[in-house]
Amino acid sequence: MNSHALSHPELSRNATKDEFKHSLSTDQKDINMTTYQEYKAKIAELENLAETARKSELQAAKEKIAAIMRDYGLTLADLGPVAKAKPVKTRAPVPTKYRDDATGQTWTGRGRAPKWLEGKDKEQYLIK
Repeated sequence: MNSHALSHPELSRNATKDEFKHSLSTDQKDINMTTYQEYKAKIAELENLAETARKSELQAAKEKIAAIMRDYGLTLADLGPVAKAKPVKTRAPVPTKYRDDATGQTWTGRGRAPKWLEGKDKEQYLIK
């Protein structure tokens, strides 16, 4: 039997094929009659329910953890050091190595050479 029949609220485990077909056609009509706005409203409602459930579960977890810590006389310090994120080192900008005095364009000398330097002697544009 299709899992849809098992999950449909109007059908029991012993639903007949005719009842099942009727249920599917009814569901299909419901789907065809549902608008985008109705779906968006249902999504918003489900998101609110999910957030409420999440908050409730988090609160229950916190209470459980607090009870365990109380029962065993534990403190946060007893749990050990919290791993700290390594600080992200910011790279210093690469100094400019070449400049075209006529246009003011520059290049660090890293990566692909710019078009303004193509076919020219790089040494002439070297910043001293």
